[in-house]
Amino acid sequence: AGQAGTITTKAFMMKGENLYVNAEANWGEIYAEILDAETMRPLPGFGPVWKPSEQPPPLTGDHLRARIQWKNNHDLVFEKPVRIRFYMHQARLYSFWLE
Repeated sequence: AGQAGTITTKAFMMKGENLYVNAEANWGEIYAEILDAETMRPLPGFGPVWKPSEQPPPLTGDHLRARIQWKNNHDLVFEKPVRIRFYMHQARLYSFWLE
């Protein structure tokens, strides 16, 4: 993303404890949210709140393995398909995975 952009994944069954990314955001930032695959709405507690006092800080810097932070600590296990949407501003996302 030069100035700003988003990437939304295909629907998949998410089962893991943490979401990690390989990304470079030395001059920008990356946020992520987990969406209901059907409605495309953020799941409660798994979306950017857009209020600095209520959200985890964005991912910045150059990382081979950075864990995405959520408002609430929670295993990433859902009973129905989800999607992940990454919001980027002057950043590059190379890969993401669950562990």
